[in-house]
Amino acid sequence: MPARKPNRRSSIYLGSDGWWHGWVTIGSKDDGSPDRRHRKARTEAAVGQWMETWLTTIAPRRIRRSTLETTYAPKVRNRIIPGLGKHRLDRLTPEHSWAARAGRTPRPPSWTGSAAAARRPRAG
Repeated sequence: MPARKPNRRSSIYLGSDGWWHGWVTIGSKDDGSPDRRHRKARTEAAVGQWMETWLTTIAPRRIRRSTLETTYAPKVRNRIIPGLGKHRLDRLTPEHSWAARAGRTPRPPSWTGSAAAARRPRAG
């Protein structure tokens, strides 16, 4: 089992009940205790689902409404969700992000650069 995450960090795990559970700390309650929210689903959330949840429940508590509507929401809905929205959170890699920024799909792992591939002579 992986090491426990530090306090006030988000977590996603497959429970013994067969459901995926996600916990996120949104802030602090009036009494000073952490305000943690829970979601569960049969399948693990994709990036698009998580970003919509973030835009509607978490971001409004931390970001001014005008900034959320004019800056964050358009970037999330026009850039992040179309490029990364279908990827599962637990399988998201930096390569997915780089490929989305470049406007293409990521190459399969066998095509990624490696030291051995760099030393291999090219044909022709």
